[in-house]
Amino acid sequence: MAETNISNNDIKTYYDNFLDKLKKDHQRENPRHSRVKQALKNIIQPNMKVLDIGCGTGLTSVFMGEIGADVTGVDISDKLIEFARSNSLHLSNVKYIVEDIVELNLDNDEKFDAITIIDSLEHIKRHKFLLFLDKVAGYSTVNTIIYLNIPDSRYQRYMREKHPDRLQIIDEDYDADFLISNFKKIGFEVLQYSIYGLDTPAQYNEYIFVTKPRLDEIYKQALQKIGL
Repeated sequence: MAETNISNNDIKTYYDNFLDKLKKDHQRENPRHSRVKQALKNIIQPNMKVLDIGCGTGLTSVFMGEIGADVTGVDISDKLIEFARSNSLHLSNVKYIVEDIVELNLDNDEKFDAITIIDSLEHIKRHKFLLFLDKVAGYSTVNTIIYLNIPDSRYQRYMREKHPDRLQIIDEDYDADFLISNFKKIGFEVLQYSIYGLDTPAQYNEYIFVTKPRLDEIYKQALQKIGL
């Protein structure tokens, strides 16, 4: 099926049927999630407002909620969100919304201190990428920090050529320079970027983005510590 012919209903159905596989990540620690959680531990603080895009079964939403953040998780799948809610009953500071992120419209022009995009941007159709970025920009402030974790584009292309059956219904390959340049267009600079692997080298990319004013403030505070 060509990507442009894949409807939101097709995507919903696909991820509804993905639930049994994703449940396993709640039964044993996934090494990739261990890395993501370590990164989040260094970013997320109590009382931060966090938008968790493509939250799936709520694994990262729950983790950030337990840190003390006020988390809104968004996912297109009713089944995944149903599971996420049942797994978060002990947390009053975590809520979930069933919606395609590019169609999300929150009340009162809500803004977030942090936006997390974990294992989800690659599942945004390429022709919707700019709409996705517009949503991210709309829910951000000058102080928002963005955490993005995504498969390396070279790994994605290799898998598409050699093992296409291992890819999901939408599984795009977004190059690092494309992501960095496009996030810059909405006012975000890359603060940290790393390439890592679990099963192979160069398998995943991890980014932290901040706005230019926040980056300037980070420089200022760091240099003040050495007397500049």
